Amino acid sequence: MFGRRVRGWLRQPLTAHVGPAGILLKHGGRTWQGVVATTPVAESGAPSAAVVAAFRATLATAAIAPGRVKIVVSDHWLRPMVLVLPATRLSDSEIDVLVAYRYRQIYGSQMEGWVTRRALQHNGLLLAMAWPEALLAGLRGAIADWGGTLSSALPESIHAVQCARLDHADTWVVVAEPRHATVVRLGHGAWRHWRCQGLAAPAASAVAESVCDLLQRTAKRLGDGCRELLIIESGTCGPWPGELARRVAAEGWTAHVAAESQAASGSAPHLDFADAPGHATRTRNLLLAAAALLIGIELGALSWSYQSMETERAQLEDERGRLLKRLRPAAEPSLSKEMAARVQGVHTMVASLSIPWEGLLGELESVRGDKIIVESLRPDPVARKVEITATAPTFGDITEFIDRVNASKALHRAFLVSETAAREPGIRFVATATWRETE
Repeated sequence: MFGRRVRGWLRQPLTAHVGPAGILLKHGGRTWQGVVATTPVAESGAPSAAVVAAFRATLATAAIAPGRVKIVVSDHWLRPMVLVLPATRLSDSEIDVLVAYRYRQIYGSQMEGWVTRRALQHNGLLLAMAWPEALLAGLRGAIADWGGTLSSALPESIHAVQCARLDHADTWVVVAEPRHATVVRLGHGAWRHWRCQGLAAPAASAVAESVCDLLQRTAKRLGDGCRELLIIESGTCGPWPGELARRVAAEGWTAHVAAESQAASGSAPHLDFADAPGHATRTRNLLLAAAALLIGIELGALSWSYQSMETERAQLEDERGRLLKRLRPAAEPSLSKEMAARVQGVHTMVASLSIPWEGLLGELESVRGDKIIVESLRPDPVARKVEITATAPTFGDITEFIDRVNASKALHRAFLVSETAAREPGIRFVATATWRETE
């Protein structure tokens, strides 16, 4: 008995796919399937207890010794979020506080019973994930009763990208599940977009048309010119993935359909929800990190403002000195205060003339959208930068605006500097961008 248990721990983990379509266990080329007896979703939107019961029953039928179990949960039951991190460097605990704050802003009291985690971070973009805490606890308990241990827990899309070895690809990905489809935009290591959509239409052509429309609308909204698409089938999805590939190919895309591979990438990111901290410890850590985060952001904002003012003052002093040398008569030792004020006014006027106002304002108007209200612009002609102060209903609208600015013809290198709650419902934020060189 002891030797059988040791062999179970040393071999590859059992992969368990858990979703609305049922339970699927995979190990060593063998599979075991289970069906959820009742509706898999409770009124709150989280998976019901019947999912855990079906998982227990299916696990009992697996003809292998208990060991490590890798859980892969359907994207439909998760709440993903892509965040643009502030320009100031944050610690891991500060990022955890920021993630929890963003989720609370969007979902409010609906976040009760959900656990949030950081998933992937690259080039200022962070992919975060919220999981139903009761589902994780139920699956972990079922595995423990079986005699095994939960080694890791992954969303279906991250698992599919790992298996396809797409960690650093620049492409669109559609992960096809039996009842859902997830559209993902990968950009050289960063997850730039994530959207899961239910498949209610029974006909393959209608499903393919719905997913194709979602894909093209998302690419247009983000101003993304990438036309590479990989469709990964996770489970038995029928003919609609192939129909989707034909439809996007007719629109000028390059599309490929592939089944989910069993080979895991050694460099793939690991998102582990197996060992979540206790609620009291997590709350205390979040409160302490929240205080540190607020202090750090405030100090960073003050430091940035001081450095900007010092740089601007030094530039004005240099320009004023050069103009004084040109305009001062040989016999006159110094200029009057009135003349110095005129010289400084000339300098300000010359600097403002170098700003491409027409193109800058036109480009901002084209990427602003209906939800962003621009309050003020503060250009820096020397550094070719512009500071944008605006308001948006949600943080997701801010990230979409940043993406559109980066994809515009006149502006790039856009970053979120700070954000605060607005007087009206919404978020007031400050972002910076650099206008491109023109020939």
